[in-house]
Amino acid sequence: MCFITDAFSRMIVGWRVASNMRTTMVLDALGMARWSRGVTLPGLRCHSDADSQFTSVRYGERLTEIGAAPSIGTVGDS
Repeated sequence: MCFITDAFSRMIVGWRVASNMRTTMVLDALGMARWSRGVTLPGLRCHSDADSQFTSVRYGERLTEIGAAPSIGTVGDS
């Protein structure tokens, strides 16, 4: 399960449940968040853990596309 929370409003703005942990799951959740918050989100910071889905090239490209900056915690942080 992947969910995206708006830290300001504390609302879940994007989510996806899948039987695998592939990048597509994360991109789907990000797409839902974009739909609910706007196509481009300049100044947005996306904080995540260090799993491979969040360090993939496709995820980084999608963040760049919407004007967001990645922020990854250290191993073991949620």
